[in-house]
Amino acid sequence: MLRVNPRAPAIAATFYQQGHLALEQDQCQEALSYFVQALEICEQNGVKGNVGETARVLWALSRAEHRLGLAANAEEHLAAALKITDTLYASSLFAQPPDKTEENVWDGLVGIMYR
Repeated sequence: MLRVNPRAPAIAATFYQQGHLALEQDQCQEALSYFVQALEICEQNGVKGNVGETARVLWALSRAEHRLGLAANAEEHLAAALKITDTLYASSLFAQPPDKTEENVWDGLVGIMYR
């Protein structure tokens, strides 16, 4: 039997993708649930160095919260995501994009080695 670590970064990435799809289908509450699950895993794995995934999930979570009218939560999560990205860009390990609102910008912060 194949054993899967329920806290593996790939599981967080899967929850992120499911949330993204739910958000695209205007199933915002479902998207929120997926993003929260992804964030829980990311926060546990962030100590291993993959905080880029955490930033990406926080950004997506803020989008879902914004659509649900949870403005205060959305602003808090977006601010946390931007704080992480500023730290990553300051490290000079990531190229800083001109526009941080595009999804592919956030995808660029995720290290494939962590999946």
